[in-house]
Amino acid sequence: MHGIAAEAAGWTNGASLDAIKLHGTGGMGHGTAVDPLSGYGTQNPYTLDLGIPSTKLIARNWA
Repeated sequence: MHGIAAEAAGWTNGASLDAIKLHGTGGMGHGTAVDPLSGYGTQNPYTLDLGIPSTKLIARNWA
C-alpha cells in the first residue's frame, strides 16, 4: 500500500456471517483511497493513490 500502515478487522453476527468490516489506514491524509494500477480511480487532490480500491471494497459488501 505504498508505505501506508493498514489494518483489517471483522465482526460476525449470530449466524457467523460478516456483519461489520473495518479497513484502517494510518498516515493517509484526507481523500478517497484509489488503486489506478488496477483500473479503479485516478489520483487527484481528493483521491489518493494508495493501492486500495476503497469504493470497490465498499460496494462489494452491498451485493
